[in-house]
Amino acid sequence: MSNRISKLSWDDLRIIRAVGKNGALAPAAEMLGVNTSTIARRLSKVEEILGVTLFDRRRTGYVTTAQGEELIALAERVELDVVSVA
Repeated sequence: MSNRISKLSWDDLRIIRAVGKNGALAPAAEMLGVNTSTIARRLSKVEEILGVTLFDRRRTGYVTTAQGEELIALAERVELDVVSVA
């Protein structure tokens, strides 16, 4: 998975983090200022690129998988780096 991560953008990581934080697409979309279909489409594309499932889709919401937790942790580290540069 690590070599495939290089194909992701900061926006992809922000989406993963937002879905993980909110547990659903609609609040993640609202948090990022995009529509829900954009979040769903981008999340599916990221999972396709990585070849893993980042979230278990349940009636109660999106539950992060182990791989999803890893990507959320990466997103948080990248965000800290971006903020520290700014």
